[in-house]
Amino acid sequence: MSNRGPFSWGRLISSRAAAALSAALVLCLAASLAGAQQRAPSLDEGRRVLAAASAVGHYRLQPNMSEGFALDLLGGGDQPIGTLVVHRRSALFAARFQSRHYTYEVFNAAPGHEVVAELIHGAHAVAAWDGGPVPGAPRARGEERQYVTRAALAMVLLALVMAALRGGKVSLDLRLPHVIQVCTQSSIYLYWMLYYPAVIQHLPTVAAHLVLGVAADAFFCFARFRSWRVGLSALPVVLSINLFEWFDWRGAILAIVVAFGSKAYVHRGGKHVFNPSVAGLTVVGILSILVPDSVHFGSAFHTLNIPPNMAEWVLLVAFVGQMRFRVSPVAIAAAIALRLAENPAIMRPSIIIAMTLLAADPATTPRSDLGKMLFGAVLGFGLPTLSIMMRALHQPDDFAKVMAVAVANALAPALDVVAAVIVGEFARLRGRTGGFVAAQWKSLAPRVAQAGALARRPLPNYAFVAVWLLICASWLRVEKPLDFEPALHWNLGTPLVVFDADGVPRCASNPVFCRPFTFPQEAAMWWHRLRAPG
Repeated sequence: MSNRGPFSWGRLISSRAAAALSAALVLCLAASLAGAQQRAPSLDEGRRVLAAASAVGHYRLQPNMSEGFALDLLGGGDQPIGTLVVHRRSALFAARFQSRHYTYEVFNAAPGHEVVAELIHGAHAVAAWDGGPVPGAPRARGEERQYVTRAALAMVLLALVMAALRGGKVSLDLRLPHVIQVCTQSSIYLYWMLYYPAVIQHLPTVAAHLVLGVAADAFFCFARFRSWRVGLSALPVVLSINLFEWFDWRGAILAIVVAFGSKAYVHRGGKHVFNPSVAGLTVVGILSILVPDSVHFGSAFHTLNIPPNMAEWVLLVAFVGQMRFRVSPVAIAAAIALRLAENPAIMRPSIIIAMTLLAADPATTPRSDLGKMLFGAVLGFGLPTLSIMMRALHQPDDFAKVMAVAVANALAPALDVVAAVIVGEFARLRGRTGGFVAAQWKSLAPRVAQAGALARRPLPNYAFVAVWLLICASWLRVEKPLDFEPALHWNLGTPLVVFDADGVPRCASNPVFCRPFTFPQEAAMWWHRLRAPG
């Protein structure tokens, strides 16, 4: 007869049972929070919208739009060169240009302002058929936030129950990396909302996400470790998720729960394997491919390109973390790999965020400098590769950026091993060469030995940071005019953007948006705008 000791709920709720309960949590939330389905638009209505747009252009109606209509603008050979999206006014996202029943967005697949101008004419034609444009600011739907709030309250309750069952302990744990991450991300949000008012509307939803994230962190920590260290670690995860995608309530709940579940359960060497926000985004991205239309999302990262100096701002705020932590080799190698892969948009804010913030988590990157550079190369070559694969599956490549980081996270230990092998081989080669030189020129042997000792020392961190900043400064000058998006600025009516007589914003009329580091000119334009009467 074995002596098992007194009965204990903490023993009954084992780590495996807690893991099973954690896996079932997503299903429970999805079952209990099933929301009302949106009424699908009728085919007759779509045909009438198509007829209105076809009066000024050659359009084709896309099938299966759940909350509106997508009209492809066709060019030579009936190939799509742009898209006019006509949303219902009650849709998840409302653009600036509105009519009585619809809001409008335009997207150009082919470069050139002529395509954007034709799409704008199509939007005006549909709006005229619908009674003409109407004023009014876009409004966000409130029911999405309600579902997330209910999930957050449910998670708080589950965390309390798990703490009681596991005899959970709570301790305070404030760490400098988390403080730097929160300050960095918060500054990006502040600059972003200055040009994109939808960010302000989205902040209450982000607050609900934060409550859900903190509660999920507590729940999984109590389930896995029987203790929870209270700090700021949950905030960067939630803020990172919302920098890349704005999900409907299903996608948001799943991404946040998976993020903190991976942080607690997917470990290697005492550290989590994946950047938690990357894990959550990747799982939802895979789900969106395997089960299309299971979650809905809007490419929030795309709108990060709206502020004129967002890329420069991200570089500046990431500089603090790069000087404090030795992570610049990741960004340098990723940027070079992207250039070798002929990626045309390396200096876009979303790419810079992926290289300098998401991929630069010290806990999920290799330890050696060479390992970090191999890590960055995997990210740089993986991003365009995954993008091509997702487009081949007829899926948007929104998640390619974070999936590439997930692949690099998984390979981090192997990359350190490869780096050690490479360094060992170079050391042996250097030893043979040094011996040969010393034998031939004995008088130079001390200097050779001294040079070898210097070569074996790691480069100072500021040298890597300087190289990174030089790369960015030179490439920004070339890329900045190409990153100006007239369709996006027309959709949103971006502050400070100058529209030409035909209603199309062009780079030539907006030098503040098309030249790098124009912070002084930008500040002067805001000063004049605020002082203008009315």
